[in-house]
Amino acid sequence: MHQTLSTPVAVEVDVHVAGLRQWTNVSALEWRTVCERHCNMLLEGREEATAAALLLLRPYLGGIAHWNQGTVLLEPPSRHVRTLILENVTSLRATEQTNLLTWLSAADQRIQIVSTTTQPLFPFVARGDFDEQLYYRLNTVLLHID
Repeated sequence: MHQTLSTPVAVEVDVHVAGLRQWTNVSALEWRTVCERHCNMLLEGREEATAAALLLLRPYLGGIAHWNQGTVLLEPPSRHVRTLILENVTSLRATEQTNLLTWLSAADQRIQIVSTTTQPLFPFVARGDFDEQLYYRLNTVLLHID
């Protein structure tokens, strides 16, 4: 990839194809690079489309912990957690966002975050409804899914 990992990368994804490796405008080499580097990914699109994309991504993810509304992350992550899946991140309340950042900082290893949203997340940041630090942590690779 030509961009640094700290710069968000936007990619258009068509989930109607046989797999995510057949993204439009993304080569198989770039796909492998994203997977091998365990980049944080923000999947943006319809709920059923992001769920389908998560299923396609699962074989490339390891040590998965799953967060959805109502899950409490109080204990520091164990060594086996390498990937955190966050569904519908726009539903995270301010206290949950703070707790999530604390949880991630307590990890003794880097944890990949794969999150989903049905709405663009940046307007939530602009209104102050979503923590800016968490937004940039989640949004390394932005995947628009149709």
